[in-house]
Amino acid sequence: MTLMLFAGNALADGVLKPAHGGRMVEAEGYRLELLISDIHLDLYVTDHDNHPVAVDKAMGKVTLLTPQGKVESTLSPVGGNQLAANGQFTNGNKSAAVIAVDGLKKRLTARLPVDKEKP
Repeated sequence: MTLMLFAGNALADGVLKPAHGGRMVEAEGYRLELLISDIHLDLYVTDHDNHPVAVDKAMGKVTLLTPQGKVESTLSPVGGNQLAANGQFTNGNKSAAVIAVDGLKKRLTARLPVDKEKP
């Protein structure tokens, strides 16, 4: 019976809903939402219950894996639960992304697959 209750809780928590329209992934008990424009990246960090996590002492790195090669960017805190980077990210939404964040309780690493639904 315990197994059935555990499975039900896992299913009830299954869908990640982005608050800012980005792509989401869970890692190490955190939820990461990545937004990419042609010249800007934003990464929002929340806990498992979607509460914002302060990232004022955190730094991060995003590596976009594009058909043209890797594009690496350093993320810096901009306030609240947001880290950001400026650069050239053409076709970034069509790219896989590797994310690393240091300065929280534990180092976060995550991979976002290619978003095949983006035009």
